[in-house]
Amino acid sequence: MTTEEGLPFARMRLMPYFARRLLVSLQPSLLQPSLLLILAVLMFGSAASANAATTEGSPLSAQLQRLAGTLDVIVLGAVLNGALPPPGVAPIPPVYQPVPGLTVSARLASTGSKAVQRVTDRQGHARFQLAPGKYWTYVPSDAQAPGFSTVGAPVLMLPDGTPVLAWTEVSVPAYRQAASELRIIVPQP
Repeated sequence: MTTEEGLPFARMRLMPYFARRLLVSLQPSLLQPSLLLILAVLMFGSAASANAATTEGSPLSAQLQRLAGTLDVIVLGAVLNGALPPPGVAPIPPVYQPVPGLTVSARLASTGSKAVQRVTDRQGHARFQLAPGKYWTYVPSDAQAPGFSTVGAPVLMLPDGTPVLAWTEVSVPAYRQAASELRIIVPQP
């Protein structure tokens, strides 16, 4: 069953009134297909995001997945051995190596939503497929990796007070790639 405007009735019920009126008043033939897709996702998304479990496998979730960007994260670690050099002597710069097998998290910076977690591969890389937005990428404070002890590493805080070993904020654009580098220094006596 469809409305007079040609929109499926079931989708019309999901949309807020003002969004229905806007979509009906637009002349779709005058808009670029990509703009129509974004407009439809934004309008249908408000009702679908209220109950995300019901959108799994639906055309809406597939549209949102197509908008997703890729976030590539690399985790590098360094161990500082020995005491600090005397004043006036330049310290030896740390040598960073990829840290495999370490848990990395990403979550929306604005909402503090539940974090998505990945484990770094042999080259210290982790990859996320995320909806566009600003994210905090971080290594949780309790993360451990085989062959790299994080015991003694300084603990930092996310802006919301969550303890982490390293973090950065990164913007993930639609359809594009973003990169983030996290560095952990572990001082040893």
